[in-house]
Amino acid sequence: MGEITGGLKLRSSNGAQISCNIINDNIAFYNCKGISFSANHCEDGIQVKISNSQIDFSGNYFHKGKKPTFLIRDDYARGSINVQSSTIALQNNSLVFLDHEDESSSLYIGNINPYDIQTDGYLSLSIQNTYRYRTPRNAGGSMHGCGLAILKEIWTIGKPEPELIPFTEFNDLSYLLSGSSLIKPNFHIVHNHVVNNTQFFRGAAMANNNIVWFLEKGAYYYRMQTIWDKKRLIGSSTLTLGNFNLGEIGSNPNMGKPQGLLLNIGTNSYDGPSDGNGNQVVIRLMRARTSGNTAYHSIEIPVCGTRFLYDNGLSVCGFKWKQETSIAPLTVNTMIQSIHFVGDNVVCKGTACPTVGEWTVGDIVYNTGTASNNAMWIYTANGWQAR
Repeated sequence: MGEITGGLKLRSSNGAQISCNIINDNIAFYNCKGISFSANHCEDGIQVKISNSQIDFSGNYFHKGKKPTFLIRDDYARGSINVQSSTIALQNNSLVFLDHEDESSSLYIGNINPYDIQTDGYLSLSIQNTYRYRTPRNAGGSMHGCGLAILKEIWTIGKPEPELIPFTEFNDLSYLLSGSSLIKPNFHIVHNHVVNNTQFFRGAAMANNNIVWFLEKGAYYYRMQTIWDKKRLIGSSTLTLGNFNLGEIGSNPNMGKPQGLLLNIGTNSYDGPSDGNGNQVVIRLMRARTSGNTAYHSIEIPVCGTRFLYDNGLSVCGFKWKQETSIAPLTVNTMIQSIHFVGDNVVCKGTACPTVGEWTVGDIVYNTGTASNNAMWIYTANGWQAR
């Protein structure tokens, strides 16, 4: 079966239902139509390869591993005008990041791929309530949902391998698009979402026994920023979370492992956040090690309804920390109060005209402030114009 050993391979099927299986090796679909893949448990970090097929994935469990869970590409497209696009639906699937792998394991958390889908763009992909979940080892019921991350394959004729680049247009808005979106051929995103009350957010952190820390122990200083639109730099002011001694053995001697960081976002009530967005936002964390060897890192996590995030030192829910030269919050437009994403444009409400970010011709900001008589600002080829 080539690269498929002991899993599942289906070719040229015109209708099948595959359900309620435990599969622990790679899966491949070639030239298939009318396939329903549902309620399956796929473990050991397997990859699902899809070429020129129409498949509905619903209610499945996938254990994340060294490769993106889904690889979607047209195997016959290189150098050909006969390009075929797969039609895929992902509904209510769980892509699970296990946070307590031992370093000796082939699925040690430092090796788990930060992307969930890899594609060449020849696809029509519908995504509905499909998220990445963080689960500690032996705690299968734990629910901490984050958005998906997609990797682009850019092929050049004459080269045997593609260039791999992040699909930033999706990833930066994954906190919304993982709940509902459509990706058409050539990486075109169709979506329509509303974000309310962008300036309300809270957070608190503490060392915790339930996270194993994999970095040098010491004092770590954390700050947090919420980002609603990274392209247009719409976000909130930076919140100081404080200093934490991480990597120490916690108060529970039975754990016997170094403590990581638990981040609580939202309010102090289990009723959830009152920001009107259901804890959907990108959380930008900034971290500095202030003892021993000084180090700076940042990370951006698309939060999809979860209240808790867990830092093991290497990643948060598989989103990996990036090295920085200092703690550097983004300079953002904090005057924006709400955002309506409409295709490639946004319609916002705000108290002033934005001053930073990459805006698109046709973007609108309605004036809710008192400092100007302008009813709105519209972005044109010549920049912002008052109306």
